[in-house]
Amino acid sequence: MAESASAPTAASSRNHCGIPWRLLRLAQRRLDLFGATSVGSVCGGEAMWQPLAIAIMFGLAFSTMLTLGFVPLMYSLFFRVSFKDFTYPD
Repeated sequence: MAESASAPTAASSRNHCGIPWRLLRLAQRRLDLFGATSVGSVCGGEAMWQPLAIAIMFGLAFSTMLTLGFVPLMYSLFFRVSFKDFTYPD
């Protein structure tokens, strides 16, 4: 079976820059995947961005309620902080 001109042989497992052929093929495959996802996200249009925007909005709303409501409530319950006689300074 004849080898193609671009396929490396056992004697020449590196290219002219000294980089292994296997590493170059893996880098090219990763670059292809990255390019495909980049093009998909840029050209995806509204069909892709709307669910992402909804998820971000609900995530921000939930984390805000959690930070401003649930965490202080749990703190006051665990450390028995009472706000019964609290007054705002004038």
